[in-house]
Parts: sequence; C-alpha cells; structure tokens
Amino acid sequence: DDDIQAFSAFNDTAGYCGMKLSVSLLKAVFTTYMETRKPYMQSYFQLCNDEGLAADDTFKFSKSIRVKSEGGSVRPFFASCTAVSLNGKVPMARLKYTKANSEMDVLLADLKKARINAGVPTLKRYETDNVTGDKLLLETHFPELRDGVDEYAPPNPTKCARGTIKSENITYILETTALINWCRTMASYREKVKAGTKYGLDGEWSLGMDLLATLQLSYPNEKVVVINLHKMGINAPEKCPKALKSLLEDENLVACGRQIGGDCGRLVKIGIRMPQRCELRTLALMHDPEQNGTSLQDLALHYLSVYIAKEAQLEDWTRHPLPSKLIMYAALDALISRKIGEEISRRLRTKRSCGFPMVEEPENLKPGVQVSLRLSGRIVAEGNISFVGSQTEKRKWGGITIGAKKALVALKVVLVPNIKPPILFVQKKSVLNPTGETSWDDTTTLGG
Repeated sequence: DDDIQAFSAFNDTAGYCGMKLSVSLLKAVFTTYMETRKPYMQSYFQLCNDEGLAADDTFKFSKSIRVKSEGGSVRPFFASCTAVSLNGKVPMARLKYTKANSEMDVLLADLKKARINAGVPTLKRYETDNVTGDKLLLETHFPELRDGVDEYAPPNPTKCARGTIKSENITYILETTALINWCRTMASYREKVKAGTKYGLDGEWSLGMDLLATLQLSYPNEKVVVINLHKMGINAPEKCPKALKSLLEDENLVACGRQIGGDCGRLVKIGIRMPQRCELRTLALMHDPEQNGTSLQDLALHYLSVYIAKEAQLEDWTRHPLPSKLIMYAALDALISRKIGEEISRRLRTKRSCGFPMVEEPENLKPGVQVSLRLSGRIVAEGNISFVGSQTEKRKWGGITIGAKKALVALKVVLVPNIKPPILFVQKKSVLNPTGETSWDDTTTLGG
C-alpha cells in the first residue's frame, strides 16, 4: 500500500492528473454522457418496436427525484411511463409531470414518428390496465388498432328487440353550406306542424370537451339529422349559422331528450338558447312517479320495449371520418328520445282522460309571459319569464296542479330599487287572474 502514489493536483502533468470527485463533476459527467449517447439511445429505442406494446405508469422512480426550492424540496415529476414491446425491449421510457392525457398525446405522437422512421409494422396489439382511459387516446394516434377487429356486441339482458335505424333514414351533415341548406328546407316544415310538436334532440362529446362534437335531431316524419359541429368548427356564437339558431330557437317546437340540460348548456356556448325543451326523466315521473330507472336505456325498455346499448358514449367523437357505427348510434339516440317523448305524452293524455290527477302546465306559464314581481304586497319590478325549470313534485297554482318549478324572470323595469330580491311573482291579466290583481296567497303562488 505504501508504494501507491497519491493523486496529483489537476494541473500537475507529472502525476496521475487525478480529479477530486464532487457533485458538480458527477453532474457534468452524467450530462455529457447522456448528450453523447442520446442519438444512439433514440436509434436503439426505434429498433425495439414491433407489432405489440404494453405500457404502464410507475411512481417508484419519480418519487426519488427531488428538486430543492425556497420552501424545501419538491417532486418535479408525477410518474414515469414505460412501454415494452413483444420482444421484451423498451421502445419508450419517459418521465411525466402530470397524469394528464395532454402529456401522453406528445409522447405517443413521438412514438409514432419513431415507428414510422424505423419502418416497423403497424401496431396490432396494446396491453393496458386502464382500457377506458387509454382507448380513445390510443385509437387517435394508432387507428390501425381497430383494423380487423370484430365489433363487440354487448349482450342484450332483456327479451326485447334491439333498437336499430337504417342508414337511409339518416342525413349526415359535414359542411356548413349543407347545414344551412337543410335548415332552410325545414322552414316549410315548421309552418305546417302544430305548436308544441315534440322532436328528439341529443348531443355527443368526448371526455374533457365542453362543446358538442355532434348534434342529432329527429323530427316527426323526417330523416334523423346528425350534424358534425366539430368538423365544421362551430365552437363559438359567431361561427354558428343563423339558420341553425333560428330552427332550434323556434318556440313552436319542443326538444325532448334525456339529460337535455347538458346538451342545451353546451348549445348556449355557441349562441343557441332553447326556449322549449322537455326532460324525459321529468316527463316519465309525471306519468309514473314510482318507476325506478330513468336513464334513456331504462325509458326505452319501459315505454318502447326496445333495448339500446350505450357503450359508444366513451368513443372519440372528434375523429374524422366518423365511423358509420357511431353515426347510427347518435341518430338512434335522437330517434328514441322523440319516440319516448311521444309515447309518454300519449299515455299522459289517456291517464288524464280517466280522471287521474295530473301535473300539467297552464298555457300562460311559459317563456314570454309578462309578470310583475311583488314584495309585501307591492309591485317592485316588472319583466318577462325567460325560462321555466323542471318539475319534480306537485304543487298548486290556483286550481291547477303544476310542478314545483322555478322561473327565470328577465327584469325590464325596477320600480323599487335597493331592496332584497322578491321571493314571489304574480302574473298580470290572465285566465287565472282576469283583473290583474293578486288572487292567491303563499300556498298557491309559484316561488321564484
């Protein structure tokens, strides 16, 4: 041991020219090594690709990486994503800041470029422990995963017939010009139908979207129309055709749908406000308050004796071209919605004619009716009803049974400013109140 000479100083050319290890030195060596090897590693990764892939996130490695900050140390990475091919090699290994799909979008896009650059076969197999979360993302980047795969037909748990619609009964609209022309052809239809005619309305969107990707409309004696709003770029009020806005805001037509509030809320974002709409759940409970299931699938079974599958809700509705099976799925939902609305209305009329107490809407309780808002017996403001909410329980208005609705009133004139908002409203001259004076008390006045 005594024969071993000590390392010399760095600038001592006569000795070993040794260098004392330090944190900064190790970082510099590692960085230099990685920068040098990076092109070779990328090339090696590309050669690891084949027809299959299995990927998963792990948190063990990312937990050991910490960065010092003013408040202490933090973990900059959420997880690391590693993919393994069928041959057991690693074609992708990356650290992720979050678990958001936006990060995976970038990684999968780069992986696809690497596969193309390496000239490997198309991806035919992907293994994951999160099919629901990964399916849309993967099929967006690797649509070939659907090639040669037989569509899964979910089992029909009932003895009822499966709901279907023929392609010749569907009009699929992809271009703005075609949409405007179709809306114009509906002008004569709108003139012929009776006020209060129900039509089916439904919308589809992908996870994370706050706008409708497609809009489906089913009018009596007309083909079901599927409108690809996403393809046309209708994502703001200024981009919405006036002809479509005019059609959907027609007060003589009533849109029917399950969870129609969500669809209408998304239509508001493109400048369309539905004056007349009917929530099928509410309508069904008016007919039979004791029924349990009120999903569109349940209502189709109960009122139409038809079974409809709902698995396509999780599909990517923004991809183009949209598969024909999704177009037919979307059209069927709108058609079923209209048929359910018509059938429940028919049964309600029958039940009413038999003397059953029914929840009904007075003709003068609707958007556009002029109202006065009263507080402590005096009129404090005037306006018009702009929206009437859903009804789920029975209450009285005069001698008529109505739902426990809440009305949105657009104020026109404030007569007594700087007071607490009124809690009651009364209608001006009407069938129930021909004199225009208050003719009911707290128990018969609709709360607002």
